[in-house]
Amino acid sequence: MKRWGILAVLVVGVAAVAQPVVIPRDEIVWAGGYWTLPGNWNPLGWSTAWGAFFMYEPLFAWVHDQVVGIIGESIQWIDPWTIEIKIREEARWSDGKPITAEDVIYTFDYLYPQHWQNMGYDARRERSEAVGDKIVRVYLKPEFPYSRVVWGALTGGTLVLPKHVWVEIEAAYGFPYEWVYNNDWRQIKPEWRVASGMYFPLVATPEYEVLVRNEEWWGKALWGLPAPKYIGHRYFATNYAANVAFERGDLDWSGFYYPRIWEIANKPAGPFVNTWTMRQPPYFAHSSVVEIVFNHNVYPLNEPWLHHAIAHALNYRDISIVSVSGYVEQALVTRISPQSAEGAKLTDWDIVKRYQPTYDPEKAIAILQEHCFRHTDGFWYTKDAPEVWRGQPIADMLPDVPGRNVRLGPWTMIVPYGWTDSMMQTVLFQRDIGEIGIRVEPVFLEFGTYTAKFMAMDFQLMHFCMGGGGYDATFHGNYSWNYTGTPGQWTNFSGWYHPDFPGEPPSAQEFVTLLDQLDITAEGTPEERELVRQLQEILAKEMPTIPVFYNAYWYSFSQMYWHNWPTVENPYLQPLAPWATGNPGAMQILLRSLKKGAQRIPEDKYPWIPAF
Repeated sequence: MKRWGILAVLVVGVAAVAQPVVIPRDEIVWAGGYWTLPGNWNPLGWSTAWGAFFMYEPLFAWVHDQVVGIIGESIQWIDPWTIEIKIREEARWSDGKPITAEDVIYTFDYLYPQHWQNMGYDARRERSEAVGDKIVRVYLKPEFPYSRVVWGALTGGTLVLPKHVWVEIEAAYGFPYEWVYNNDWRQIKPEWRVASGMYFPLVATPEYEVLVRNEEWWGKALWGLPAPKYIGHRYFATNYAANVAFERGDLDWSGFYYPRIWEIANKPAGPFVNTWTMRQPPYFAHSSVVEIVFNHNVYPLNEPWLHHAIAHALNYRDISIVSVSGYVEQALVTRISPQSAEGAKLTDWDIVKRYQPTYDPEKAIAILQEHCFRHTDGFWYTKDAPEVWRGQPIADMLPDVPGRNVRLGPWTMIVPYGWTDSMMQTVLFQRDIGEIGIRVEPVFLEFGTYTAKFMAMDFQLMHFCMGGGGYDATFHGNYSWNYTGTPGQWTNFSGWYHPDFPGEPPSAQEFVTLLDQLDITAEGTPEERELVRQLQEILAKEMPTIPVFYNAYWYSFSQMYWHNWPTVENPYLQPLAPWATGNPGAMQILLRSLKKGAQRIPEDKYPWIPAF
């Protein structure tokens, strides 16, 4: 029997066809949780729509801690300075042309050198070479043998683009054109509608986008066509609206926070809903770290003692229960989850023991008293601030008091509107930080405004929970992304390390130097462990941002229409949310693994167990 929600049949108008297309509910996988709005299918842009990650494909995917081929058939080190990639013979563009070594070189070496996803690849690459049509060799600079950065870039989520099409786009729009070209297949010339993926755009509105299966997908000879004829992504203003759709069966694949998920049992979709841990706490694996990010360009927000004081002011367990139904646990000062493959091996527990903050308001106040004093106006003031910080003079706010006195707060903390868990956490941060005498005001911003502000370093404090986290986060990738490079622009969000002000603070420069050494150090060696120990100790002592929680990896699903989702009992993949666009190859494997048809979760075997 078919189960019809409010989207039992979707009727969409498509510019390329004369008649509306009717999409039965049981032919489409509906996802939700990726916050960038639809219609921009340019992978080079800053606001790439969800569908682009299924139109184009990466060379490889990461499945748990293994590299799995997508367009690429194999990747190997030929010597310490040479990586060889073999492209699958079957791999073709939708216009019938083969995917070649020139497409790969064009994508990595020309389109992406200045892109935030590049993560230092171009700085370490000497040159690339096409060895025939299907083999690429990447030669590294002498100082970067066995570079983790280069290997990570080539095996990561970069979507390969067809050179013969995009050179024409560049000729029409100039370069760089990520800001002025959205690759909207409803509008561009037919000869530019060329991609390699399993799904192509059908329609996009402000509320949803739908892609239709590419019946001539090159991969069907290897893996068969995916079962869903259509995939779609729905957009919601808040988690609340998304959860209503999930309860009704209008979402199959959810990347949203759902409060007290055990209470979904009595909703229409309840008998079909499951999580990674099979309805048992903690329900959700660890994801990226929820952090309080300070703008280090603003004094005294750069001061480590301030960060340590605030870290001891936070009531971690209470915040977890109130904001996210007790799903999350406090993050370690190492900033890498021990659930990850590397984290389990390389977390230095002695550093955790020495530096891990606990909820201790008295200790927080003691730290403030060491560096500040409480004025009669109720604010804390520094005892002796520097005269200049990063080229800006520091004004003495109390000229009649000895020392250079700068007030602590009031400050604003930005957070995306609609992220109800993050919004509540920010309110609770305000409460706890206020208890030690520092005023913080939450500011809820539309997601685009929020990202524009942190990319421009236009904030004081920020609630941040995006990043290279998840089940298989790497030390090197996470640390590079969060703490090195040009501040803003999706990297180095706090500006702790600032290339324009070398040596401020010296620990940040030391951190970057150690990270470069780790890049070329063999895995599993004593040298690697020692470098990682030093990196962890710098972060623990300096605390450039406050790691609050391992955010829950918001992956839940409904088997009302589709089954064979990854779980701990069916771990063909790690948990993958619809927003896992850093690993698009794995998301594509998930979609081609789904099977059509409803499957109830046997409640006698898997009863919902409350978290508290």
